[in-house]
Amino acid sequence: AILSRFFLGRSMNVWQWLGIVIVFGGLVVTSTDSLNLGKEVVNGLLLVIFGSAAHSMSYVMSEGIMTKKEQRLSIPQNCAVQGLVALLFFTVWQLVYTVPRFDELVEEPMQKAGTSVLYGAQILFFFTLANFIHSITFYVILKDFLGGSTSAGVMKGLQ
Repeated sequence: AILSRFFLGRSMNVWQWLGIVIVFGGLVVTSTDSLNLGKEVVNGLLLVIFGSAAHSMSYVMSEGIMTKKEQRLSIPQNCAVQGLVALLFFTVWQLVYTVPRFDELVEEPMQKAGTSVLYGAQILFFFTLANFIHSITFYVILKDFLGGSTSAGVMKGLQ
């Protein structure tokens, strides 16, 4: 909400802020038990805060490139651009890291699990399909839903 206010100039009413505070408060309350688990939890908490801030910024940036300025992207264009960038990075990762360690990372675990390459490919296909549907609905929320990135962030918190 703060990033959306700062970068997109979005203003929210008292009820919207109250909803955000309630969701955030619920997340804080449910995580208080974790503090008793040791120092590493604090490190994890800091990483989660950093990751959440980066994730929130991607929401705000996605909303901004679809709704602000004259040259904005449509939902399919935004999906395509972000999907292609992700594909590029994942392909480089697979070629540099996974392929040289294929037996250790893929083949041996599949054998231990008693599965086949075909079954693994089917799982990846349905995972890809689910992510495609998720992406389309996410960008529709950012572009057309009242509240844009803030609404998407609150729904993510409720999830």
